[in-house]
Amino acid sequence: MYVEDKVSRCEGMVRLSSIKGDFFTHEASKYRIKGSRTGVTYTLGGEVRIKLTRADMEERVLDFELVK
Repeated sequence: MYVEDKVSRCEGMVRLSSIKGDFFTHEASKYRIKGSRTGVTYTLGGEVRIKLTRADMEERVLDFELVK
């Protein structure tokens, strides 16, 4: 899932495999991902809390995780 930090405007990725407690699938027609067990959804443009877990300065890549 692609995310952007509101303060720094940095952009990066939350890997679906890093979201604990469920298996998420992409529903392209609804612009969202949905948990197969819990039914929790994250929709394009929705707000989530994130934390930075990895920064690769050479490849200019940022990885984030969701914060509950």
